Amino acid sequence: MKVRGDNSPGSAFTLEALPNKPGFVLARFYENAQQFTEQRDEGEPIHGWVYDEYHLELEDRPGLEEDVRANFDAMLAQAKAQETPEEPGDLAERVQQLEDDKATRAEVKAVWDQMAAAYQEGVQSA
Repeated sequence: MKVRGDNSPGSAFTLEALPNKPGFVLARFYENAQQFTEQRDEGEPIHGWVYDEYHLELEDRPGLEEDVRANFDAMLAQAKAQETPEEPGDLAERVQQLEDDKATRAEVKAVWDQMAAAYQEGVQSA
């Protein structure tokens, strides 16, 4: 995902603890960092950085930082794959499958009629 920030990422990746997932860290991978200046309508120009950032949750363990360095390309590829949206064809196929599998109005009515009949039977026998 494209990110804008005040500071340069500083390195190719960072690791930070996940407070809501003890024992895991969030690896943030950075690519294509470029400085930008943007002039607003009024006032001082805005300076910052824009870069691509990808995330990967990893189990925390001793030597993790060295492992990430040694396997940087593979882990970056995995993080990118997790954030890549589905291809439009895949989405169209999923929509078609959902359309094919949905219940018809008559099927839904039949279930409601069965439920109503079972309720009436239960009320009258009580």
